[in-house]
Amino acid sequence: MTGFGIGQQLYKPKLDTANINALAIDAQNLGVSPIPKIIDGSQEPKTKAKNIILIDADSKHLMYGLGARDKVQIASITKVMTALVAYEQKNLDEVVTIEAGDCNVIGSKIGIKAGDRIKTGELLKALLIKSGNDTAKALARTSAGNEEEFVRLMNEKALSIGLNDTRYMDPHGLSAEAYSTPFDQAILFSYVLKIDKLKEIMSTDKTTIVNEDGIEYELENSNRLITDKLKYEGAIAGKTGFTFEAGHSLVAAANRNGHTLISVVLNTFSNTNEASAQETAKLLDWGFDNFIWE
Repeated sequence: MTGFGIGQQLYKPKLDTANINALAIDAQNLGVSPIPKIIDGSQEPKTKAKNIILIDADSKHLMYGLGARDKVQIASITKVMTALVAYEQKNLDEVVTIEAGDCNVIGSKIGIKAGDRIKTGELLKALLIKSGNDTAKALARTSAGNEEEFVRLMNEKALSIGLNDTRYMDPHGLSAEAYSTPFDQAILFSYVLKIDKLKEIMSTDKTTIVNEDGIEYELENSNRLITDKLKYEGAIAGKTGFTFEAGHSLVAAANRNGHTLISVVLNTFSNTNEASAQETAKLLDWGFDNFIWE
C-alpha cells in the first residue's frame, strides 16, 4: 500500500480486512480502480491539526494520515453515528413527543420543549444541520426506548462496519470517555454518504423545520464549508464537532471532476469557530491538487 506521511511517518495501516467488509482501505489489493496516485514532487499539506486523514471515497485509498489511528475525542462528530442508527431504527414520518429529559442537556440545542410533537425526519435535520444535543437525546430515546440501549446499538453498528477503535458513550458526543480515530470516522462517513437522505440533510445550508403544532425552528449548517460563510467548491456533506477538550473538528466530503474525497480534521491548532472549516479546505485542496487517478 502506498501512503503519504509526515517525515518518516509513512502510513501503512495493518488491517484485518475480514472485519472491514467492503470498506477495506487497501484498494490496490482489491483490484479497485482508479485509485489516486500522488504527483512526484508534491509537498506535504499545511493542515494545522493534531489528527488528520484524507481518503478517496470510492477506492477507500489512503491519501494522507497524521495520527490517523490515535484514539481521541470527537465531540459532536459522534452524531454521524447517531443519525445512522436512528435512520435505520425509525420511520422518518413517525411523530414523537419530546420529554423533559431530552431538553436537559448542555451545549448546542435547537430549543425543543417537553410536550412538543415533531417528526423523526425533522429531528434528524436538526441533529445534522444545527448539531442539536437535545435532538440527539430525543432520537436516542425514541429509537431504542432509552439512551443506554441506543448507545449499545451505536457501538454494535460501529463494530459491524469495521470501526474497531471506536467507543461511543452517548448520542451527542459530550462524554470525555468516548473515543474514535480519524481512520474510523473516515470509514463511517464513506458508509453514510451512500445513504441519500442523510447525505441530502448534511448538504443543506439553511432550512426551517416545523413541529406538529406549527412552531418553526430555523437551522443553519454548523459546517461552514456548506454555507456562504466559507463555502467550498464541491462540498457535499460534513459534520462539525467541538468541546474544549476535543477542540474544533470536522469530517467532510467534497467532489471535483468526478472524484470524492473524505477528510477528517480533529483538534485544530486554532481555537476559532472557523478553524475546522479552514483547515479542512486546505487538506481537500491539497488532495485535489496533488493526486491523479489511474
